[in-house]
Amino acid sequence: MAVEQAALPDLASLTPGPELAARLEDLCLADVPDGEIVEVLRAAGRQIAHLQALSWSTMLEIGRRQPIADLAPAHDQHTRAVRAMDSWHWATSQIAAAMTWSGRRTDVEYGLAHQLLGELRTRTPTSRPAKTMAAVPDRRLSRGE
Repeated sequence: MAVEQAALPDLASLTPGPELAARLEDLCLADVPDGEIVEVLRAAGRQIAHLQALSWSTMLEIGRRQPIADLAPAHDQHTRAVRAMDSWHWATSQIAAAMTWSGRRTDVEYGLAHQLLGELRTRTPTSRPAKTMAAVPDRRLSRGE
């Protein structure tokens, strides 16, 4: 089945999200004309950036939830403070278990989430970083990882 010529230019205008994901999923790459294959790659990159931002946003939300701080009685401020200081360790442990990552990989990803989304939040007042993250390049690519 040949790809309709009108279908591919639409990829450039679609914002990352469910519609773009569905369009990319339905494509048969072998049927995409040579002059349009780069546009498919660019659209896939926007979708990947969107999903990466969602993943990092979720990691930061796990860190913000800090349920271990709530285990101490309200009057035990010392215990609550110690547990709050350990929130990085708690959050990365939860993320590592959920994603089946090593501790090092989790620290790197959680650190990137703090660095990139923290920077993004100071520049753009939005509660949905995934919406604006597509324009932020993946720094791992520039390091050759």
